[in-house]
Amino acid sequence: MSKPIHIQIIEKARSLIQDEKKWCRSQMAFDSYGTPVCPTDDAASKWCAYGALEAAAHNMAGDSGRAIDLAVIAVKHFGDSDALMRVNDTKGHAAVLAMFDEVLERFIPHHLS
Repeated sequence: MSKPIHIQIIEKARSLIQDEKKWCRSQMAFDSYGTPVCPTDDAASKWCAYGALEAAAHNMAGDSGRAIDLAVIAVKHFGDSDALMRVNDTKGHAAVLAMFDEVLERFIPHHLS
């Protein structure tokens, strides 16, 4: 049985920012020069938690409009976008990954095993 698309998006987003060097605060995404870019831009190389959800959704959906809709659905599992962005910008990388893991654990028990 295939996983629901919102879970696939959350897993992909987590993998995008698993390496702290590919994670950021204060902006949705940055390119390799440190310039803010759209999270779905091919030049994006660092993402915040929400930007990673949008980038993962875009990768799966193929268009920006559908990606935003899918990211909005996925972020609801974190509480809401404000909650996710607040943790991202104030608590740091480890807290963001823990939040992703907590959400995934609800849907895929023992996903870290």
